[in-house]
Amino acid sequence: MRGKAFKMSKLFILGAGFSKAVFPDEMPLMKDLADCIEAELDKFPDKFPKDSAYRKFMKDKDVEGLMTYLHQEIPWKPDYDIKYDEGLLLTLLDCIGEYITKCEEKAFQKPKQPPDWAKQFVRYLHEKELTVATFNYDTILERLSKELKPEKIEQSDSNIDIRGIYQIPISPLSLRASIGVALGDMGIVSLNTYRLLKLHGSINWFFARDMNFPGVPVYCVGFRENPNDIEYKINMAGLKPLIIPPVAEKAPFYGNQLVKILWAELKKAVDDADEIYCVGYSLPKSDYTTQIFFKTVINKVGRKVYIVNRESDSDVLIKNYEEALPDCELIKDYITDYKPVKKMVTDLK
Repeated sequence: MRGKAFKMSKLFILGAGFSKAVFPDEMPLMKDLADCIEAELDKFPDKFPKDSAYRKFMKDKDVEGLMTYLHQEIPWKPDYDIKYDEGLLLTLLDCIGEYITKCEEKAFQKPKQPPDWAKQFVRYLHEKELTVATFNYDTILERLSKELKPEKIEQSDSNIDIRGIYQIPISPLSLRASIGVALGDMGIVSLNTYRLLKLHGSINWFFARDMNFPGVPVYCVGFRENPNDIEYKINMAGLKPLIIPPVAEKAPFYGNQLVKILWAELKKAVDDADEIYCVGYSLPKSDYTTQIFFKTVINKVGRKVYIVNRESDSDVLIKNYEEALPDCELIKDYITDYKPVKKMVTDLK
């Protein structure tokens, strides 16, 4: 967190559409995650036959519906099914994390290069020292920041220091067992850059998955970590990715203290923002917690909210925003099927 009060003119909230805009051929949307879930179910055809309740959600690629079904203690479920579904939910979360990691690795595989406008966006965030909140699990922003950081760390307004963008009390994995002492990519050197709030966790954040202990520490894996190193394997023992599942009611998964800090910081950022850009985020009604946040925290008379999204199926999108933010001035200039995120970045000043 920043050590001094500051006035922020813009706040960016990113959804999966942002990552898809950066790498349209590699990064998945929510419905695309159904493929990796279907593959996991296919491993156990006896447990998950084609006519099972689980498969019915997959016919519509309804990942959120399936996850919600697994999470909720539905009254007609036997107790043993409830316990089984809890375990399946966690297994599928791990699958999603692995799938997104593979998609991201493929996206950044050389000689592929992210578009110039994406680098321009990260540099803009850095130079203005803005806050960006994301519902995405991927580390595209972190990777883009790392690519723009010089080999030698310098205190310069024109260079991005990846080690300061989280600005939350999160430890490098190397410090978990005091085996590796190098801070790698995660030593906080300077806060003179943008701040990244990962509201639903991240594929490079790990914790001992204990929802009953809010203070369980969270560790971040830097890009220099080698999964084959013995130190890495020891430090990773018992850890799972901190990923908030796409269920309708996420409150039970927001118990971790780090996640609470992220949402509290987002509220402060909203209070300081004159303009909010919702980029590639559809504000689905199925996400009750976020709906409540938009209606009670973001909704304010005269506040400008820019909707940056594809025009396809925009009727539902616009309706979601109008119902959640009736007092805001909704700017729809960036609802277009021709590279809406690039258009927004080009116009930023």
